[in-house]
Amino acid sequence: MLLRVLPALYEQRPRPILARLPELVAPMAQLDPPEQLHILRLLHTVARKRQVGVLKECLPFLFGHLRDPNHSEVILNILLEISSYEPAALAPFLPTLREIGETFPTLIGQTAKIFGAVGHLDEERARTSLLYLVNQLANMEHSFHHILLLEIKSLTDSFCSILGSQSRDIYRMSNSFSAIARLLARQLDHDGAAAPRYCQTCPALGSAAA
Repeated sequence: MLLRVLPALYEQRPRPILARLPELVAPMAQLDPPEQLHILRLLHTVARKRQVGVLKECLPFLFGHLRDPNHSEVILNILLEISSYEPAALAPFLPTLREIGETFPTLIGQTAKIFGAVGHLDEERARTSLLYLVNQLANMEHSFHHILLLEIKSLTDSFCSILGSQSRDIYRMSNSFSAIARLLARQLDHDGAAAPRYCQTCPALGSAAA
């Protein structure tokens, strides 16, 4: 019962709970699944309030429980919330997220969005994220293609130099997901000599993600 009221109590008096948050989440492995869910609800509330400092301390805890099928979706939603304002905090955990996406294909929507958020930090991370997204585009079922293409488009719009002149070819292939994946993979492997360039608009994939 005490765990159940923690999220509501946090809304009224956040400071005492934030001061002890790592201690509150530490014994989660000893709790029953419904009790664990109350802890995760509290963390989701904290994430929505953008309490970056204390959340960074809890990231190892969250990733430690990410493989639990009972809570993986809830935890990914917490991580997705964090990625919307502090993606750099999640960058070290991308290998774990990649593994989760491969183990639980139904969670590819959340993992793709987190990879996309981290990819916007700089061109090097954009290429790393694109390699993951392109690989998933080639292997995932059709229902996930739209999400993947939106993330790919967002990254290639921001870092036009990654695609360069290939953007027109991708536009023409917008109805063939396998062709897009092959062309993107080839372009990423080629790693053109153009200097990194950040921009806001680029014609690549406009039709594909529509």
